Amino acid sequence: MSRPLTEFKSDRDNDVKDLYEKIYPNISISGIRRIMTIVLGDSKKTFVVNGDQCINLKLGNAYDGIGSITNLEKLSEDSVKKIEELNLLIDYYSHTILNYSILPVTGGLNNIKWRLGSDRIDTFIFVLDQYYKNINRAIILNSGSSNGDVETRKKLESFLSSFGSVEEFVSFIYRLDPDDSKKFIKDSLGSGSEPILDIKGLCQYMELAVDFWELRLESMQKSGVLRLKSGKEKVEKDFELLRDSIKKFPISKN
Repeated sequence: MSRPLTEFKSDRDNDVKDLYEKIYPNISISGIRRIMTIVLGDSKKTFVVNGDQCINLKLGNAYDGIGSITNLEKLSEDSVKKIEELNLLIDYYSHTILNYSILPVTGGLNNIKWRLGSDRIDTFIFVLDQYYKNINRAIILNSGSSNGDVETRKKLESFLSSFGSVEEFVSFIYRLDPDDSKKFIKDSLGSGSEPILDIKGLCQYMELAVDFWELRLESMQKSGVLRLKSGKEKVEKDFELLRDSIKKFPISKN
């Protein structure tokens, strides 16, 4: 099946790194291993960064914190088929540039995102909001290093200090317009403080994922990173199909 966007194996593919150079200012790639570095802030400090999958969703995966909610054994054959079809579309967009960003290697911000919320972007933004508002800075700084290395915490703090607020962080890292960043942050704060324990919470998170990809599509079209032309209509139809499928998400027999 022909797809409007390139599907990548991972957020660290060399082809994806080439796109990062177009998306982010002051980023450079060097050496055989193609290590990425970026210069940030008024201090012009350099940080080693790597790719990150923004939203990680695997429906029906019993070993995944979110996907385990959909117990396929309790669903009808038709419901399982609908979930599998939805999962294929989600998996596709999860492996496109709409779902890839960068995070610093030093300080392990990508690991923090995983540890604090099973890689949930809304919980990650909730914790970042707490950090930038000085409500709770310890959650992030204490989670960045498994051995409690002080230097690692300082480097992470240095990276985070390159942004004055969670709005600045989200706008830069996810390449969203300021107004779009505020909207996405507001939506994320509404769900990110709570665990996903049922189908309702799962559907809310899937809807947030589609909203995020839609915002990034518009942003990348404006910046010229993506030039889809007629392909944009296909993406928009996919987003409509995703939203419709989420609204009709199957409920288990029990």
